[in-house]
Amino acid sequence: MADDERVPENVVAELRELRELAARYRGLLQALPDAVTVTDLEGRITEASAQADVLWGGTGSKGLVGRNAFDQIDPEDRGKAAINMRRALEQGVARGLQYRLLRIDGSSYLGELGAAVVRDAGDRPVGFIASIRDITRREAAVRALRESEEQFRTLAERSPNMIFINHAGRIVYANERCLEVMGYSAEELLAPEFDFRNLMAPDSRGMIDTAFVRHMRGDDIPPYEYGLVCKDGRRIDAIVTTRLIPFRGNRAILGIITDITDRKRMESELQKSDKLESLGVLAGGIAHDFNNTLAVVAGNASLGRRLVPAASDLGQILADIEHAAMQGRQLTRQLLTFAKGGAPVKRPLSISALVRDTLDL
Repeated sequence: MADDERVPENVVAELRELRELAARYRGLLQALPDAVTVTDLEGRITEASAQADVLWGGTGSKGLVGRNAFDQIDPEDRGKAAINMRRALEQGVARGLQYRLLRIDGSSYLGELGAAVVRDAGDRPVGFIASIRDITRREAAVRALRESEEQFRTLAERSPNMIFINHAGRIVYANERCLEVMGYSAEELLAPEFDFRNLMAPDSRGMIDTAFVRHMRGDDIPPYEYGLVCKDGRRIDAIVTTRLIPFRGNRAILGIITDITDRKRMESELQKSDKLESLGVLAGGIAHDFNNTLAVVAGNASLGRRLVPAASDLGQILADIEHAAMQGRQLTRQLLTFAKGGAPVKRPLSISALVRDTLDL
């Protein structure tokens, strides 16, 4: 080649640099985990990455070249895609676009796209470069999570028990039963400045603090009994069952509270009834023994009265003894009635006679 036909060294260097850039570009295109396609302004694919062919279900990325990108979009989404394409052309970029995309076998998947305008050396738009990601599984997971949350909320709101979630010492969820029993509004309980320890009875706070620290260490806590204080000052006896759950990338405490105030009151009344029953058995035994003793006293007093003149002082004393013994037997009958659980006999009584008998004693 003649000297005047020799390519300048700076041009050779620029060509070499362009070839290297092109090689790096194609290497990056094939290495990206997302599918990448390059199209002209009409949507015809001029270049596609290997991952694009994987999503399409073809046998090689060149199988997409020459096809129209709109053919890969579900017919129901093509109108929306055309609008977004014009918007991207005006704004230079588009992000977070979601379409139903088609594979070569006719099946579809949910894709998320981001696109940017490609311009020539004169800054004129000549096409688009787009990244495509299959988000079918992600959206299914999000949908399943949303459904799970909805099921939890439905069950929690219909539960007869109080249910709450405590995250880092703050109540972030309380069901309707919680609000109803405790007397607080949702705004009050869920306020960032609300201290959940205000709900605890003073004699239960130490136990609650210990359980909270153990939970934060990851320990499982068996159900335990503690006291709650309502907004109006009423005390509630309760049993709480708690579990650690994942929550917003961290851990939280899910708690289920069972109000046992009425149950404890019934247990107390039952204990009183048992004590009364035991007292009745004891009273019955005493009444039988006392009645036998009084029978002996009354019998001997009656015999003694026959041996002495009725008008004598001794005769009067024996009569008083016999009368007192008979009154004692009336008392033993009352004790036996109590021991058997029967209703006492009610009858009219002369107050004057009662006073006279008491004075005689």
